[in-house]
Amino acid sequence: MGSNLTDMVRARRIFEVIERDGLVDHARTTGAHLLAELRKLATRYPAVTEPRGRGLMCAITLPSQELRDEVLAHLYRDERVLMIGSGQRGIRFRPPLTVTAEELDEAIAALDRVLAAVV
Repeated sequence: MGSNLTDMVRARRIFEVIERDGLVDHARTTGAHLLAELRKLATRYPAVTEPRGRGLMCAITLPSQELRDEVLAHLYRDERVLMIGSGQRGIRFRPPLTVTAEELDEAIAALDRVLAAVV
């Protein structure tokens, strides 16, 4: 395990990179894009509710845990997209701060295909 000083230096360096690369602003704009796309999915699929988020931390809710688990399984198995469950019915999006809008669009398209197949 690292010492407290080593951990503090590492954390400071991480914050320097986040600031230098403008990752907070990037998360704000790409997160807004992600949330807008999730809202579009919610209008196409009544089973998708409560699109919500702040920055890149976004989520949606599905009607049941069984459906949520089926969607997650198909995303991973068929689309090679890894998303995580949240609570009993939610799907949480927590991409890296460096994710691009194009990468988010690929994930949304994969989710759209899975929802079309299982809902």
